[in-house]
Amino acid sequence: MTIPYETPRHWILYDPGAIQNELLGAKAALLALTQIPYQRSWAEQLQQIQLKREVAGTSRIEGAEFTERELDAAMRETPEQLV
Repeated sequence: MTIPYETPRHWILYDPGAIQNELLGAKAALLALTQIPYQRSWAEQLQQIQLKREVAGTSRIEGAEFTERELDAAMRETPEQLV
């Protein structure tokens, strides 16, 4: 015996006018951020910071704790040096 799926009624009702300001603000912020000319060095530094955060988080999940100094030393090495 199969149970037919019933589409919920009124499960996502909202007042578009009530959230219009928030949506416009979010869209304006996004457009502003996409138009800012970043210097390449800034973007590279941000990528390095994000990579360090990801590596540190993954190592904590796996039970290993790296100090900031150890993480910096590991990131300076090339893949060939790590083998």
